[in-house]
Amino acid sequence: MKSRNLMLLAAVLVVLVLAAVLSQRAPQRTVVGGLRAGASLLPALDVNAVAGLELRDGTNTVRLARQEGRWVVTSLWNYPADFEKLADHLRTLANLKAGEVMAGGDKYLKEFGLTAVSNRTPLELRLSTAAGQELAALTVGSARMRGQNSEYGGYADGTYVRSGAGPVVLVKDALAEWPRQPVAWIKSRVLELSRDEIARLSGTVSNQTWVLTPSNSTFQLQGLGTNEDLTQDAVDGVVNTLTAFSVAGVADPARPDAELGLAQPQQLDVTTQSGLNYVCKLGAGASTGRWVRLTAAYLQPAAPTNFVAALASATNAAASNQVVTLEKEYKAKVASDTKKAQDQNALFRRFAYLVTDEAGGKLLPARNTLAKVRPPPAPATSVAPAAMPEK
Repeated sequence: MKSRNLMLLAAVLVVLVLAAVLSQRAPQRTVVGGLRAGASLLPALDVNAVAGLELRDGTNTVRLARQEGRWVVTSLWNYPADFEKLADHLRTLANLKAGEVMAGGDKYLKEFGLTAVSNRTPLELRLSTAAGQELAALTVGSARMRGQNSEYGGYADGTYVRSGAGPVVLVKDALAEWPRQPVAWIKSRVLELSRDEIARLSGTVSNQTWVLTPSNSTFQLQGLGTNEDLTQDAVDGVVNTLTAFSVAGVADPARPDAELGLAQPQQLDVTTQSGLNYVCKLGAGASTGRWVRLTAAYLQPAAPTNFVAALASATNAAASNQVVTLEKEYKAKVASDTKKAQDQNALFRRFAYLVTDEAGGKLLPARNTLAKVRPPPAPATSVAPAAMPEK
């Protein structure tokens, strides 16, 4: 019994020592440095005054700025930023609350990931006004992991941050996951087409042109020979890649087409039901993918059938009112699509986009990939009659 009691006492002593060490390293306090748990971390931040955002991760720096009423990624040749993504992140900062305030946390910055070590660098966030005046500065450290010893692995339940030289704080928001590359701050979907919008696809590859048109719920290849079979997976690959057209990079506008493999490009023409026309020129393979140049045009379609029919039968006041309504809708649609093409072209004429090799191959396959020649039937073989046995 004495031996057992000694073992229990030793175990209790170990637990008490560990608790004491942890409490000395970074205990939680309700109020530290004037900051109370549950209080706003950046109470004076006015997101409407923010005109600059800088994210620094070691030697990598991403800068965004508000210029002439719109946000651009200045470290990506002033390419327009995804405003919805940016606004969400700014709101996150404005709503940051201190979950736990770590007393003495400034003595253990490496443990919290708040200072650089050999294999890890904290994320530095800086918000500024149009005049360059600093509005807020945050250092974003490691995520706090829970349950790492469980059979299901650990999970993050907060991030350690520090505002300026203030106390170390644990917040619930996953700030450590903020985008750290310029291209991550733009809209990757530059066309945003739906399958139902597509009226015609025409591709030119190796001096051969193919045409796909919608038919019921699928697309058919024009000129399909009687001895050919449509490769449905390849056809779906063209349509699905186009409707989910995402870019992985943006080229420096100063780079000539020859450097991007676009001297003799392959070409895809896309016509939509509403009259928008896109030309996609796909370059040769590069080390990181394939470069693409886009142009947009608006080919105003004829007035819709219901408008023409209503116009022809406008013999009374009710029919005349219907004509007026349909005409307004038609003209509004024409004006909207015209502006859309103009806005897209203003962007497309400056930049080339990078897509993956896989996406490029699916977007513009050769015709013999879309349709396979059916092998001819095997020739019939005649069987010679068996010889009659001699008597």
